Amino acid sequence: VTNVQARTVSLSWSPPAGLLNADRHNNGLPYTCTYEVALSDKGRDGKYKIIYSGEELEYNLKDLRPATDYHVSFNSESSLNIDTAAAQKLVLMEGGQQLPPLDMAPIDNGSKITSYLLEWDEGKRNSGFRECYFGNQKHCKLTKLCPALGYTFRLAAQNDIGTSGYSQEVVCYTAGNIPQTPSAPRLVRAGVTWVALQWNKVEGCTPEEVISYTLEIQEEDNDSVFHPKYTGEEQACTVKNLRRSTQYKFRLFASNVEGKSSPSEVLVCTTSPDRPGPPTRPIIKGPITSHGFSVKWDPPQDNGGSEILKYLLEISQGSPEDVPTSEGGCPISEYSVEMMEPEEVVSEVYHGPDLECTVSNLLPGATYRFRVRALNDGGSPECSGADISEYRLEWGEDEESLQLAYSGTNTCFEIRELSAAAQYCCRLQAVNQAGAGPYSELVTCRIPASVPDAVSTLYVLEDEHVDTSQLSPSVCLALNWEEPCNNGAEITSYNIDLGDISIPIGNVTSYVIHDLLPETSYRIRIQAVNEVGAGPFSHFIKAKTRPLPPLPPRLECAAAGPQSLKLKWGDSSSKLHATDDMVYILQIEDRNKRFIPIYRGPSHTYKIQRLTESTCYSFRIQAVNDAGEGPFSEICTFCTTKSVPPAIKAPRVTQLEGNACEITWETVPPMKGDPVGYVLQVLVGRESEYKQVYKGDETTFQISGLQVNTDYRFRVCVCRRCSDTSQELSGPFSPSVAFMLQQNEIMLAGETGSIDDPKIRSMIPTDEQFAALIVLGFASLSIIFACILQYFFMK
Repeated sequence: VTNVQARTVSLSWSPPAGLLNADRHNNGLPYTCTYEVALSDKGRDGKYKIIYSGEELEYNLKDLRPATDYHVSFNSESSLNIDTAAAQKLVLMEGGQQLPPLDMAPIDNGSKITSYLLEWDEGKRNSGFRECYFGNQKHCKLTKLCPALGYTFRLAAQNDIGTSGYSQEVVCYTAGNIPQTPSAPRLVRAGVTWVALQWNKVEGCTPEEVISYTLEIQEEDNDSVFHPKYTGEEQACTVKNLRRSTQYKFRLFASNVEGKSSPSEVLVCTTSPDRPGPPTRPIIKGPITSHGFSVKWDPPQDNGGSEILKYLLEISQGSPEDVPTSEGGCPISEYSVEMMEPEEVVSEVYHGPDLECTVSNLLPGATYRFRVRALNDGGSPECSGADISEYRLEWGEDEESLQLAYSGTNTCFEIRELSAAAQYCCRLQAVNQAGAGPYSELVTCRIPASVPDAVSTLYVLEDEHVDTSQLSPSVCLALNWEEPCNNGAEITSYNIDLGDISIPIGNVTSYVIHDLLPETSYRIRIQAVNEVGAGPFSHFIKAKTRPLPPLPPRLECAAAGPQSLKLKWGDSSSKLHATDDMVYILQIEDRNKRFIPIYRGPSHTYKIQRLTESTCYSFRIQAVNDAGEGPFSEICTFCTTKSVPPAIKAPRVTQLEGNACEITWETVPPMKGDPVGYVLQVLVGRESEYKQVYKGDETTFQISGLQVNTDYRFRVCVCRRCSDTSQELSGPFSPSVAFMLQQNEIMLAGETGSIDDPKIRSMIPTDEQFAALIVLGFASLSIIFACILQYFFMK
């Protein structure tokens, strides 16, 4: 056994002892040997599995488990009938990284799993994975997830060697929410055998979610059982085939792919009663007198589902003799009576001057029809001639506007497309072969009022026509429309429909819809209502609310000075501000506690000048864009700093006796109540830095121990001690003054002088004089070189 690894091992063996020499058979062929290698991972006495069979003397075992005991058994069989057997124990000690976990616990590969890493995509497809659990548990519960949304997970295991690869991804879907309980259905109209119902859309559902509604009905004689009557996505239903004057109960369910909601409140409605059936035929009750008689009848068998309120008895007033209403200009001489038999045969049964006749030889139980016409010297009337061949109906709003509306043989005609609540008149004329007869009397009628027409003009008012101080275009829409034709009944109200919302309003032609969502599109329509009912809806218009005005940025102080404040706000590198044309209005509070604007523009910084030192100022800012003016920010207060002391003139140096001198400088008064001090510094010889030799309130200072023929430079600055804080503000240093200590022996005999002698002081140049000498030297040297060059070039 060689080369033992975490998952592989190499096996090699030698042939049996009888085959070590190259022995051959009698036929000259060499002897052969076949080897079998068996493997067991259940111990020496466990079950072995043959993993190799062949003539090779080595074999590589692969795909083994790390840190696992294996037992190997060897068997050989040769042509010399030499059988051998051997066994070997293998111990794979090295651990390896584990395989990716599957649905069950993964193989630890010899090193115990210490933790699991669970990642998910947070429900955002193709957006990468994030860790949602890390620990040694084999389960994890995630909460606060979105309903009806898919989440993708993957898992990895970790041991002391490292982290495995990720498992296959699995997608889990959360359950959706069942719809909320819908509101009770509304009764739109009830008929004799039907009712029309409507209901609102269920709240809390998205526009793309498909909601199905189930309408159930319970009849009057069954108090416990509801039966489904309608199932669909519409929000209206007409239930037919109902009984008249019967009470019904309705309830509504809403359902989606997740389930069914609880039932709505119950709507109780009753169908309308029908008109009653005809009563029985009136019969004579009691004796008939010369001036009257009594009749009676039975109530109808069908009362129409409602109590009978009254009966209408009609009477036809007759005369003892039916004579023609007109004699035609001469007396009537005779009458002609014609009879039509059941076989439709017409025969004259009487002709004479009498007003009555007796017809005999009639069949019992048969029906006969009679007609009479009168005759005089002028002949018989026209009606006794040919039958009527045509009727002519004239129709109009008044007698002067009558026009032919119908011509035909029918005795009825329906006229359509009439104006509601309008008055019309008509007359009729009959025509036969003899010609057209006279017109009938003029008949007038009035059409009843109807529902209003649809609103033809509906539009949204633009911002320039609306007072934006009274309403916000981000959450409001101002509508305007023209009043439609009322069709004979005054309009009492309007209904504005937004899809899910219906808004009833009064008799106005403009309305502002409030409490809308910003930057949202709406489909709006309107209908007019009068005492007859609601008219048809107008056409849809699309309107969109404006986005909300911008929020104010955060106001900060970028730099503060004694007389200025530099303010900044927002983020000047933001792409949002670069594309929105944002304008900022910065205001400052004045002495009267009023805010006045000091800046208006797109910049994100502004510096306020000419302020008073150590003073607090209050500011506020507001952002403005196409959506309108946003709210003001909170009031921010910033203070100017105290000013530093001014620079003073160069100090004066006076040489004293011995190796000493006295430095004097000008006095600075206190600054706004704050005391001031002074700092004196000296630069000795060729040193590069000044050293402080005095700090205090005095304006003079004496220095001793000076060296002869050594340059000294002195300068002074003023320090302001702030009384309200422990801070000190140092002003700029004064110009430096040079000084060199001189011994008295270098002076002329009899002369007494000091460092204050103008002659001596003039010998020591100041910094400005020294710089001027250097500049003058360079200028002179340049002029000389220029003259020399010009001389050589000209020569």
